[in-house]
Amino acid sequence: MNRNFRLCLSIMTLILVAGAFSARKMTADPVGGPKRNDDTVKSREIDVYDVKYTGGEQGDAKAIAENSSDDIDMKVYDPHGDLAASDTDDDAEPHCSWNVSSDYDWRIYKIKILNNEHHDVRYTVKFY
Repeated sequence: MNRNFRLCLSIMTLILVAGAFSARKMTADPVGGPKRNDDTVKSREIDVYDVKYTGGEQGDAKAIAENSSDDIDMKVYDPHGDLAASDTDDDAEPHCSWNVSSDYDWRIYKIKILNNEHHDVRYTVKFY
């Protein structure tokens, strides 16, 4: 009976551990869920967002200019000011993905939308 109890306990422990690993999300929403903002970045200027992401997961951000011929870029900086990701292609839909440091429960990333045009650009930005 003692041997059967230990075997049963070992199997239950393995099931619980395996379930904990398989349930872990591989991508993250910002703390509090996905966020969206409609905005206008002035000619040749930069809009800046501070977004809190869960540690140890993947952060994502995407901006879409209202006019598909406009050129906007995105740069993402970690809490130390180091560049974590960037999309500087000549297009209207920059997208960045990066790994959020697992050293903390959450981290705040600075996300910059850069306007390369000589006119104001309306856009939507999503953080997920």
